[in-house]
Parts: sequence; structure tokens; C-alpha cells
Amino acid sequence: MFLNKADLLGDLYPEMRDLMTRYADTALNAHLVTAEAQLQTYLGSRYDIDPELTKTGVNRNDFLVSLGRDLAVYHLYTPLETMPAKRKDRYDQAIRMLEWLAAGKMKLIGVPLAPVPEDGPVTGQIGFGYNPRRATLA
Repeated sequence: MFLNKADLLGDLYPEMRDLMTRYADTALNAHLVTAEAQLQTYLGSRYDIDPELTKTGVNRNDFLVSLGRDLAVYHLYTPLETMPAKRKDRYDQAIRMLEWLAAGKMKLIGVPLAPVPEDGPVTGQIGFGYNPRRATLA
């Protein structure tokens, strides 16, 4: 898994995290997987993101970890009755950045672009043709 329990320490106290998940690592892992899926969904069409999301430890892209952490913490707060405005703002900002990255308005440093399929459709060209004339009866 790309994100892990320790990644959340920058934004959540351990006791808060444990209370929010009711001390169940399966609940925490579900939110981490959801955040990873969001990263993959937004960035998968533009970047070769799958190899990046298999990295662990210090080999991971710090910016992706930061975005994933904001997404995961937001999902941890979702079942609760209240959500701090800061968490909502950080989530909205992370989604906006993912949209910019997917649209090419920002560049994800260190992550290669997705390979372009060679058999894909050619854009910017117009196809034309005709049917052979019918023989005329005279």
C-alpha cells in the first residue's frame, strides 16, 4: 500500500486517529485505499501512476503522499457528525491540485507521463473517400 498509518501523524494525533477508526486498522486501511484510488483515478490517464503507487518508504513521491494524506484524513472525518473547516479546505485544495495535474496545468515532478498507445486514434486529421461511380446505361 502506498499510504500507511504513520503518514497520518503529520495531520492527526494518534489518539484522534484511533478514536475515529475505533481502534480498527481495517477501517483505517479502507480510508487509505480510498485515498489511493482517488489518486489513481485523477492521475491515471495522464501519468504512469501505477508504478508510483507501488513504492513504499522514502522512495515515494512526497507531494503524492501529502495529497493522499489530505484525502485520507478527510475520509476519516466523513462518518463523524462534524468536520473541521480546515479539513474540508485541505481536501478541496487537494482535489483542485489533482484536477490541475490531470489537465496538465501542473506537472508532477518525478512521475513519468503515461505511455501513448501507438495504435491509438490519430487526431487533427480528416478522413475522406468516395464510392466508385455506377455504370450508366445508355
